[in-house]
Amino acid sequence: MSQEGLLSDSRVKKLGFENLAKTIGARWKSMSSDEERASYKAKAARDSERYKNEMAAYREKNSAKAAPYQPSQKKTKR
Repeated sequence: MSQEGLLSDSRVKKLGFENLAKTIGARWKSMSSDEERASYKAKAARDSERYKNEMAAYREKNSAKAAPYQPSQKKTKR
């Protein structure tokens, strides 16, 4: 079951995050072979690459807008 399909299920919404994480972890552990996990690992690798590309484009686009960092100067006591 895909993440989107899992999260859209009305029964899952009633579980809460902790129980949902336990359920997903149990399903992952029950997969007996790396062959079953391979498709999920491939999807994760593609998504990670997509994220890196999107973040690089975002940073490039917004780098001109960002003000350069200047540490604040400490005020002296009188």
